[in-house]
Amino acid sequence: MSLSPMSTTLDRPKTTLPQTSLTLSPQPTSSKSPPTKSHQKQPTINHEATPLSANSKNTTTNPTVTTPSKPTERIKQARPAPTTSISPTTHEPPNKKLRQVIDSNPASINTICVTNTTASNFFQFPTTQPKFNYVHIPCQQRTTRQETRKLLRHLNINTSRILDISFPGRNIIGLLVHRHYLPEIISIMQIAKIPVLKDFDPTHPDNLKDPKYKNCSAPERETISKQCHRTRCLRAIATQPLTLIGKIASFFNSQGWINQADYDHIISGPRQL
Repeated sequence: MSLSPMSTTLDRPKTTLPQTSLTLSPQPTSSKSPPTKSHQKQPTINHEATPLSANSKNTTTNPTVTTPSKPTERIKQARPAPTTSISPTTHEPPNKKLRQVIDSNPASINTICVTNTTASNFFQFPTTQPKFNYVHIPCQQRTTRQETRKLLRHLNINTSRILDISFPGRNIIGLLVHRHYLPEIISIMQIAKIPVLKDFDPTHPDNLKDPKYKNCSAPERETISKQCHRTRCLRAIATQPLTLIGKIASFFNSQGWINQADYDHIISGPRQL
């Protein structure tokens, strides 16, 4: 029995597949997938120019790196110390307030600046001149002590230097001052054109204008006038501080306005006045 050789190629029928169009359906997107570019929010751009600070770096316009400049420190200049002068001719007040006071009242410069003359006068023997004096000036009508001080302040008079205000006669005002303040107050009166009664006698009988003393004799009027002035002096002493009571009482006693008994009583118990 013999075998026939097999053919290397098999005769198979050729089959052709029909051409079909393949379409890919889109895959369903899940909610967890990142949003596409179309759904992303576009950032808002502010086209307004913002001012750059002095310390911020300009990276857009200037590619070079610049170091911020240090703030300049303010240099404090030392103020010159105020200079004061104590010469008898020139007076320089230590501040502006005193300069304004001197400009408004030139006569008050003696009370503000200490001079060599004032210091040298202290180291002298005491003089026989009275330490106090009365300045008598006229007035148009009767007034009070408070109103008189108010009017004197309008004349740039230092009312703290006026120790007492009395009314020794009709339309007459008496101002008790220390003798060191006497030239200043007289100069102010002259500038204000106020007459100063230099020869006025507060114990004169003519100062009694009360009608009840009209029929009294001349000696009686003189005694009554002295008694009235004695009462004014005692009232003035009672209003003074303890450091001035003895000095003013001594001045009144030297003028004969109070008697020796009054002076001894004042010196023995000044607090009882």
